[in-house]
Amino acid sequence: QGWGWCSGNFAKYWVIWTAGLLLADAWRRGQIRKVSLVETGVAAVGLAVGVIGELNDWGDAGLPFAWAAFFYILFKFLLAHETVINPFLAGKLHWLCSLGTISYSLYLVHFPFFKLLGFGFVNLYGSKPVSYGWCLAACLLVIPVAALFYKCVELPSHAFAKRMGASRKS
Repeated sequence: QGWGWCSGNFAKYWVIWTAGLLLADAWRRGQIRKVSLVETGVAAVGLAVGVIGELNDWGDAGLPFAWAAFFYILFKFLLAHETVINPFLAGKLHWLCSLGTISYSLYLVHFPFFKLLGFGFVNLYGSKPVSYGWCLAACLLVIPVAALFYKCVELPSHAFAKRMGASRKS
């Protein structure tokens, strides 16, 4: 596919995760602007490239960026029009805030966790699962693992960083 350097490492996902982080920070500060005409065009191109790429099996090298561009702008649009989505979010999806709290831990542990589950599945059954049900179950199972990682590793790391920062100031 010619882009082996891009598809075989964490960089593309780090860029996508960081874009989401910046969007969340802008939303927290109340600085989300309406989606421009140029952004709408970028979203349309991202969607078109994503769909065409998936249908033509273009591989994994650049498609995550096309999908990320589309979903980033879609999510920005939803955040800019939060009065439309707030009634829906307030009552039914408040659990997303908890998931957002552990999102970095989830980002860190999901890949090794899925590799471990895949290894175990191959050892037990001789091949990877063919049913999406197993994959969805793995997606649900990784959430408590990420919550545990958050509580045992990420939170103490934040506390340690705060102590280190406070000791440097004094």
